[in-house]
Amino acid sequence: MEIIPALLPHLTGLRLEAVVVRGVGVRIDAATQTVQAQCGTCSTWSTTVHGRYVRRLADVRLGGHEVLVALTVRRFTCVNSECGRRTFVEQVPGLTRRHARHTVVAAGDLEAVAVALGGRPDSRLGSGWPCRSPARR
Repeated sequence: MEIIPALLPHLTGLRLEAVVVRGVGVRIDAATQTVQAQCGTCSTWSTTVHGRYVRRLADVRLGGHEVLVALTVRRFTCVNSECGRRTFVEQVPGLTRRHARHTVVAAGDLEAVAVALGGRPDSRLGSGWPCRSPARR
């Protein structure tokens, strides 16, 4: 398991439980190791765990294999009585964002591709469509 942090440094700090290779995919089962988490609304730290669940995050490809991180995260209870949020899920800096289905690294790669392409593929694909013809502009 020592090779995973070398190849995927954004997974450092997690407890790696299993790495399963099936066909063209790799699934990495991991869990967080922190003792406390910070509420995203009021920034209060909490150690009261409300529950756990598994987040499935698409990660960057590794050697031609699709990588899925099955990350067990905890839901904490916000201890601030004035906060409108009762529970919140811990976020792993550099790995997760709220409601995201990709890791931060994979999302950054997708954004870089989108910026590099910059609309040109749309103009080439759309040039033959009737609504894009020069006569209709």
